[in-house]
Amino acid sequence: MPYFDSQHYDHWSELMENLLRLEKFRIEDHKVKHYLFRVIDRSVFEQILDRSTPKIEFEVLEITNIETIIEYFARVMVVANKMRSNRENMLDSKVVERILRTLTA
Repeated sequence: MPYFDSQHYDHWSELMENLLRLEKFRIEDHKVKHYLFRVIDRSVFEQILDRSTPKIEFEVLEITNIETIIEYFARVMVVANKMRSNRENMLDSKVVERILRTLTA
């Protein structure tokens, strides 16, 4: 929240207007989502939710202490293939980058 220190009113007022505009758009965005989710068939809605799950899985992948590199690689490939089956652009280089990044951490 912008703080007004009794100086530079013009700057502060612009910050406040932008903040209020942002809040208005956020509310409108939530309203639109609400209306869309109300009219979407349940099976389609579940497909939408399922498509976001592999992406989240991929972003939080880490090797466990009891897991071998081969097991971890297989698990990464399963998630990457789920993403590809959802028509997500999953390049091999991104998969390799993810594996190398988690192994060096």
